[in-house]
Amino acid sequence: MSHLKIDPLLVMPWSEHLSKEEPYEYPFKASYVIGTKKLTYIASLHANTSSSPTFKLIEDTFENDKIDFVILEGFGSSLGISPKDRIEWASKQGAGGAYDGFETAFSIVQTNAKRISFTGGEPDESFVHSQILRAGYSTEDLLFYKFMQQVFQFRESHPSTKIDSLGLFEKFIKIESAALRLEKPPTFIDFKTWFISKMGQVFDPAKVEPEDVAPYENGKQFSQRVSSAVCKIRDQYILTVIDKALNEHSSLLVIYGGSHWSTQKKALEGALGSPSFKK
Repeated sequence: MSHLKIDPLLVMPWSEHLSKEEPYEYPFKASYVIGTKKLTYIASLHANTSSSPTFKLIEDTFENDKIDFVILEGFGSSLGISPKDRIEWASKQGAGGAYDGFETAFSIVQTNAKRISFTGGEPDESFVHSQILRAGYSTEDLLFYKFMQQVFQFRESHPSTKIDSLGLFEKFIKIESAALRLEKPPTFIDFKTWFISKMGQVFDPAKVEPEDVAPYENGKQFSQRVSSAVCKIRDQYILTVIDKALNEHSSLLVIYGGSHWSTQKKALEGALGSPSFKK
């Protein structure tokens, strides 16, 4: 068949309107078939335990669907195919059914057991950085929005542990600054100053919620608008990874947070037609 082409410019910003068009609450899977090609997209509800509906849907898909290749959320495509460090990272998780790496870690364990190759769908930090600057935001806007994500994700995966905000920030900023090659990384004081200026209140890790970093293009909170810009950059890039993989493999599985499917669905349907759904 001719070369498939998914148009990343058809990515839509997240909105409440999009959520109302979804066939089910997350998680669910959308399956596209065109000629000899099949794309299965699991729109996940982020979870970290094997008893979650997301994990059960992923496990069922690996057990019952023919999968040639997998694209996963949370790490860069530049790491290549089935990167060893991701396999080692995931293999250390799962005690008591708990996964700090959420469904991405669980999925890597599944791919390894089934001997299915996988890759990450994310752009490199430097790419996101360059694009966010073009969109009119600053380096600090990007880093501090991402740290807010880290705070609530840490709280979700360690509900009984008091957050050491300074320690978490220093670990985070060391990694991010290295990725962006920053000569003078911002400090925790810089973050708290930014938080007061942009969020209109004093930073309290116990009060940072998922809604604060939800990707609303016209959101009331500054962090929501940064999130929307970042998500659009990511979604457009992810679609290029999907496009390449689908042209190289017959049966592709993509596992991403459900909102990504919602913002990408117009582009996917433009190339692959309407999907069938399964809860």
